[in-house]
Amino acid sequence: MNANGGYRSFMLPVPVQITLSLPAELAEPGAAERARLLLALDAVRSERISWREGARILGLAPCAFLDLARDHGVPTDRVDLADLADDLTTLRLPVPR
Repeated sequence: MNANGGYRSFMLPVPVQITLSLPAELAEPGAAERARLLLALDAVRSERISWREGARILGLAPCAFLDLARDHGVPTDRVDLADLADDLTTLRLPVPR
């Protein structure tokens, strides 16, 4: 969240490389993508990013991300004002001032 209580409206991706030592049964081909998914879900859970930003980061449709978040117990009922403005624009409704 920013100083005004809202989420950051745009975050530039920064490449990060993480090296982990895992037991053989966890070192499967999809482990890196699963770690990326869990990091995004944790950022939404801790309110560092909005669920819409999480969907964008993972390249998912908003409804697919909401299903995924719900499956992982991540609350998504918080509405960011910027997201609301985007929704209203998409619906072509006046944005409240």
